[in-house]
Amino acid sequence: MKALQYTAYGERPVVHEIPEPVAGPGEVLVRVAGAALNPLDVKIGAGHVQEYFPITFPSVVGTDLAGTVERLGSGVTGWSVGDAVITRTDPTEGGAVAEYAVVPAPSLVPAPTT
Repeated sequence: MKALQYTAYGERPVVHEIPEPVAGPGEVLVRVAGAALNPLDVKIGAGHVQEYFPITFPSVVGTDLAGTVERLGSGVTGWSVGDAVITRTDPTEGGAVAEYAVVPAPSLVPAPTT
């Protein structure tokens, strides 16, 4: 899958081909329909907040995303494949600006229908 990744603090992110993530226990694989960059994402990539939100390189950009549930990890209840969702990933893990993202099931909320 394609993902936008930081390769070092202060560097421009670059699109790379990376393996599709796998949902573990309690996690959900989301097919990303849209992602947003917020000011924290920009500060993380620039290295301005690395003492609070350190990242490991390469790191997929972004924390805010909307999409569709693609797969459920073991133990996940309350969600079904095909559900439209919105979520925010952990700032130190990022992952929003990619074709797929893995997120903890409790962080999902239903996407608005209007």
